[in-house]
Amino acid sequence: MQSNNLESPLEVLLLGFNKVASIDALSIFHLARLRVLHLQSNHLTALDGIENCSSLRELVLNKNRIRQLGHNPLLGLSNLHELHLQENGVRTLTHLNTLKSLQSLHLGYNRINDLAEISHLV
Repeated sequence: MQSNNLESPLEVLLLGFNKVASIDALSIFHLARLRVLHLQSNHLTALDGIENCSSLRELVLNKNRIRQLGHNPLLGLSNLHELHLQENGVRTLTHLNTLKSLQSLHLGYNRINDLAEISHLV
Protein backbone atom coordinates (compact mmCIF):
# COMPACT_ATOMS: atom_id res chain seq x y z
CA MET A 1 0.00 0.00 0.00
CA GLN A 2 1.41 3.38 -1.00
CA SER A 3 1.61 6.18 1.50
CA ASN A 4 -0.13 9.49 0.77
CA ASN A 5 2.89 11.24 2.23
CA LEU A 6 4.81 12.97 -0.60
CA GLU A 7 7.99 13.35 1.45
CA SER A 8 10.97 11.69 -0.19
CA PRO A 9 12.95 9.20 1.93
CA LEU A 10 16.19 10.31 0.21
CA GLU A 11 18.95 11.09 2.72
CA VAL A 12 22.10 11.17 0.56
CA LEU A 13 22.44 12.92 -2.80
CA LEU A 14 25.75 12.87 -4.70
CA LEU A 15 25.80 15.25 -7.67
CA GLY A 16 29.49 15.96 -8.11
CA PHE A 17 30.94 16.59 -11.60
CA ASN A 18 27.57 17.35 -13.25
CA LYS A 19 27.89 20.98 -14.43
CA VAL A 20 25.27 22.12 -11.90
CA ALA A 21 25.11 25.92 -12.04
CA SER A 22 22.40 26.59 -9.43
CA ILE A 23 21.29 24.86 -6.24
CA ASP A 24 17.97 26.65 -6.56
CA ALA A 25 17.36 25.01 -9.95
CA LEU A 26 17.74 21.56 -8.38
CA SER A 27 14.55 22.12 -6.33
CA ILE A 28 15.91 20.07 -3.45
CA PHE A 29 13.71 21.95 -0.96
CA HIS A 30 11.19 19.07 -1.03
CA LEU A 31 13.84 16.57 0.17
CA ALA A 32 13.06 17.07 3.85
CA ARG A 33 15.17 14.08 4.99
CA LEU A 34 18.28 15.03 3.00
CA ARG A 35 21.29 14.80 5.32
CA VAL A 36 24.24 14.62 2.91
CA LEU A 37 24.66 16.68 -0.26
CA HIS A 38 27.76 16.52 -2.46
CA LEU A 39 28.02 19.13 -5.22
CA GLN A 40 31.77 19.19 -5.78
CA SER A 41 33.29 20.14 -9.13
CA ASN A 42 30.25 21.88 -10.58
CA HIS A 43 29.66 25.47 -11.72
CA LEU A 44 28.09 26.93 -8.57
CA THR A 45 28.63 30.61 -7.78
CA ALA A 46 26.07 31.02 -4.97
CA LEU A 47 24.30 29.02 -2.28
CA ASP A 48 20.77 30.26 -3.00
CA GLY A 49 18.31 27.39 -2.71
CA ILE A 50 20.10 25.60 0.13
CA GLU A 51 18.35 27.54 2.92
CA ASN A 52 15.38 25.15 3.09
CA CYS A 53 17.53 22.06 3.64
CA SER A 54 17.39 22.21 7.42
CA SER A 55 18.19 18.50 7.87
CA LEU A 56 21.55 18.76 6.09
CA ARG A 57 24.47 17.55 8.19
CA GLU A 58 27.16 17.40 5.49
CA LEU A 59 27.58 19.74 2.54
CA VAL A 60 30.42 19.34 0.04
CA LEU A 61 30.98 22.27 -2.35
CA ASN A 62 34.66 21.82 -3.25
CA LYS A 63 35.93 23.03 -6.63
CA ASN A 64 33.12 25.39 -7.58
CA ARG A 65 33.10 29.14 -8.24
CA ILE A 66 31.74 30.36 -4.91
CA ARG A 67 33.25 33.72 -3.92
CA GLN A 68 30.74 34.82 -1.25
CA LEU A 69 28.70 32.74 1.16
CA GLY A 70 25.79 35.11 1.71
CA HIS A 71 23.72 35.41 4.88
CA ASN A 72 20.28 34.05 3.96
CA PRO A 73 21.27 30.68 2.48
CA LEU A 74 23.19 29.73 5.61
CA LEU A 75 20.44 30.67 8.08
CA GLY A 76 18.41 27.52 7.43
CA LEU A 77 21.32 25.11 7.91
CA SER A 78 20.95 24.77 11.66
CA ASN A 79 21.97 21.07 11.70
CA LEU A 80 25.03 21.35 9.45
CA HIS A 81 28.01 19.60 11.05
CA GLU A 82 30.47 19.46 8.15
CA LEU A 83 31.10 22.01 5.39
CA HIS A 84 33.62 21.54 2.57
CA LEU A 85 34.43 24.70 0.58
CA GLN A 86 37.91 23.93 -0.73
CA GLU A 87 39.13 25.45 -4.01
CA ASN A 88 36.43 28.08 -4.48
CA GLY A 89 37.88 31.57 -4.12
CA VAL A 90 36.11 32.45 -0.87
CA ARG A 91 37.56 35.70 0.52
CA THR A 92 35.66 36.14 3.77
CA LEU A 93 34.15 33.92 6.45
CA THR A 94 31.41 36.41 7.21
CA HIS A 95 28.05 34.70 7.88
CA LEU A 96 29.57 31.37 8.96
CA ASN A 97 28.71 32.27 12.56
CA THR A 98 25.08 31.35 11.79
CA LEU A 99 26.11 27.69 11.53
CA LYS A 100 25.74 26.86 15.23
CA SER A 101 26.19 23.07 14.83
CA LEU A 102 29.26 23.27 12.58
CA GLN A 103 32.03 20.93 13.76
CA SER A 104 34.23 20.56 10.68
CA LEU A 105 35.10 23.29 8.16
CA HIS A 106 37.36 22.67 5.15
CA LEU A 107 38.63 25.87 3.49
CA GLY A 108 41.90 24.98 1.77
CA TYR A 109 42.86 26.73 -1.48
CA ASN A 110 40.63 29.79 -1.16
CA ARG A 111 41.49 33.51 -1.07
CA ILE A 112 41.36 34.24 2.64
CA ASN A 113 44.19 36.75 3.06
CA ASP A 114 43.50 38.01 6.58
CA LEU A 115 43.68 35.74 9.61
CA ALA A 116 41.23 38.09 11.34
CA GLU A 117 38.56 36.29 9.27
CA ILE A 118 38.77 33.48 11.85
CA SER A 119 36.88 35.74 14.26
CA HIS A 120 33.72 35.14 12.18
CA LEU A 121 33.75 31.53 13.38
CA VAL A 122 33.14 32.44 17.03
